[in-house]
Amino acid sequence: MKIKVLEGKNPFAYGEVVSGRYFYDRTEVCADIVNSVKSRLNLVILGSRRYGKTSLVHAALDVLRNQGYTCVYFDLMRVASLEDFANRYAAVLYRESGAFAKGVHALSSLFRSLKPVIGMASDGSPEIALRAAPRQMTPENFEEVLDLPEKLAGKRKLVVVLDEFQELCAQSSRVNVEKIMRSVIQFHKRVQYVFLGSKTHILKRMFMSRARPFYNSVKVITVAKPPLDEGMDFLRNGFRSGRISLSENVAAYLLERSDNIPYYTQAIASEIFQTVALRSDRKVAREDVDRAVWSMLNKKRDYYEVLFSSFSVSQRNLMKAIASEPTGRFTETYCREHALGLNSSANTALKQLVDGGHVDTVNRIHHVSDPIFRLWMCE
Repeated sequence: MKIKVLEGKNPFAYGEVVSGRYFYDRTEVCADIVNSVKSRLNLVILGSRRYGKTSLVHAALDVLRNQGYTCVYFDLMRVASLEDFANRYAAVLYRESGAFAKGVHALSSLFRSLKPVIGMASDGSPEIALRAAPRQMTPENFEEVLDLPEKLAGKRKLVVVLDEFQELCAQSSRVNVEKIMRSVIQFHKRVQYVFLGSKTHILKRMFMSRARPFYNSVKVITVAKPPLDEGMDFLRNGFRSGRISLSENVAAYLLERSDNIPYYTQAIASEIFQTVALRSDRKVAREDVDRAVWSMLNKKRDYYEVLFSSFSVSQRNLMKAIASEPTGRFTETYCREHALGLNSSANTALKQLVDGGHVDTVNRIHHVSDPIFRLWMCE
C-alpha cells in the first residue's frame, strides 16, 4: 500500500505559544502593550480563552527585548503553594537577570528572613531555592519575594509577566496576596508588570472592582477577536504558502465555523491543510471545512463526554440551552422552554460556568466558549 506523505510544513499551528508566520499580527494591540510598558504602566491583559493572549504577550516581549528590556515570563498554572511560588519565581528571576554571577553571599544580602540556597537542577544547571523560617510563607517573607525583581533589576529595564495570575491569589488564606503585591510593586521604579490569565471574569473582579486592592492601579487592555480581514489574509496567505487555493467565500465560512477564535481557526485550517495538500486539485471547498470540524469533534468526543459529565445537572441544562440558543437574559419563557427551573438557579450555574471558562459573555450575550463543544451538545 502506497502512503501519501505531506510535503513541506503545515503553516497552521495551535495548542502552543505561536510566533512568526503562525501568529496573527494584531499590530495595534501589540503596539499598545509595548508603548504602555515603555510609558512605565503596569498592565492587565483581558480576553477569553483561546484568543491568543499569551502568544500576543510573547510577541510584545520580543519587541521589548530588541529595544533593550530584560523580560521575564512566569506561568503560575503549575504553582502549588506560596512556598512553591517563591522558589519557582526566584529561580526564573535569577536565571533571566544573570544574578548567579553575584554569588551566594551577594544574593543573601538581598533578604532579611529568607536564605537563598544554590543547588543543581535536573539538567545540571544551577538552581536557586529560598529557605524560610518558619517553613510556611508569612506576609513578611512574601513581601521579600515580591521585592526581588526591583532589587535584581539594577540599571536595566525589567518587564515581569505573570500568566494565570488568578491562580496565585487562590493559594493561601494566611496571606492576602492581592493586598501585599499591590503595596509592594507600587514602589517599584525599574520594573513593569503585565498580568494575564484564562479566567477573565476573576481577573475583571480583581482589577476592576472598587473593593479590591488592585482597583485603578493598572492599565486594562482587552484582547478581542482579530479583525475579520486580518483572519482572511492570514488564512489565504497560509494556504498560498503551501500552493493551495482558498477563495474569499470559503475563508469567510471557515472563520464562521471557528467563531473567529484564533485557536479554533488554526486548528480547523491545520486539519484542512493536511487533507487538501495530498489532493491533486489543491483547492479548499466548504465541504472540506465541514469535514475538518467534524473530524475535530470526533477526536475530542471522549474529552467532551468526560467534561460534560463533570457538570452539575443545572450546569448541563444551562450549557445545552446556551449552545442551542445564546441569550443575555433568563426570562421565564426561556427558562421554561429549556427546562432550566428558577431564574436564580440559572444565574448561579452561569456564574460557575463563566468562572470555569466554559461560557463567554460578549455584548451581554452568553455563548459557549468552545464552538466544537457547542456543536457536540447540539448533535
